[in-house]
Amino acid sequence: MSGDQEKSKFQWFFIVIFIPAVFVMILAVVLMYYTGVNVGGAVREAASVLPFIDSDEESHEEYSSEELTVRLEHENENYAKELARLEMELESKEEEIMRLEEELLLLNQEEEHGDDYEAAEEDVNRQDIRDIVRTLESMTASKAADILEEMSEDEAAGYLRQMNIDKRAQILSRMDPETAASLVNQLAE
Repeated sequence: MSGDQEKSKFQWFFIVIFIPAVFVMILAVVLMYYTGVNVGGAVREAASVLPFIDSDEESHEEYSSEELTVRLEHENENYAKELARLEMELESKEEEIMRLEEELLLLNQEEEHGDDYEAAEEDVNRQDIRDIVRTLESMTASKAADILEEMSEDEAAGYLRQMNIDKRAQILSRMDPETAASLVNQLAE
């Protein structure tokens, strides 16, 4: 029975004291790690005080520092290359933006001038049509009828629309009756 009691006391110590203490230590280490405490460094520092732990840490730290320096220099070179590449890309994009803005400006100017050009061209066309109508009105009705009969019906109807009603009537009376009827139908539309 005394063996069972000793086992029972050992189990009680293990379950009630040892396991919770280990859990609390693990929880404390995790919390310190996430709050930014250098747990590994603190453990190494505490272990260096103990006389039975061999302190070969000095050469290891120098090697780590040199290795860290080389790695950081390599990363710095990579970042410098990436920065140079991004600056080149930025410069090319800025040049493209400037080129597109100039192209947009030219297109806007062409559109403005194009509108002016189209309006001027339309004015010239209107003036040409008026001149042709005046020319046809100044001719004798039979000659104007002969000329209009040689044109397409759409073109002839367009000129007749612009004419004075009396002159139009005289010209239509001199035309072939079928052509005159077709033109009158187009004028009515």
